[in-house]
Amino acid sequence: MINKGEDEEGMTQWFEEVTRDAEEVQTSILGKIIRQNSGTEYLRKWLGQVQVDEVDDHALESYFTSLLPLSTHADYETYIQRIADGDSSPILTQQPITTLSL
Repeated sequence: MINKGEDEEGMTQWFEEVTRDAEEVQTSILGKIIRQNSGTEYLRKWLGQVQVDEVDDHALESYFTSLLPLSTHADYETYIQRIADGDSSPILTQQPITTLSL
């Protein structure tokens, strides 16, 4: 039988292992998302002429956090309405949005 202390220690060790590189993983994933969607109207509006394929993930994260403002749903309403009206251009995502659930 495993006692409570051993179980907690094992859980703590597991948590430390899976979160050890959390910051690096988040930066990498953000870089991938930005690169995949860099051609969208929304990101072009804020990133302008930033050549996303020519900078590393850390630089992209810095650009993203300094150039894109915090936003709310209201900031996206015009874009969402255009998508709902059938606009299939890359507005918010590079991949076509085929379903909206509001």
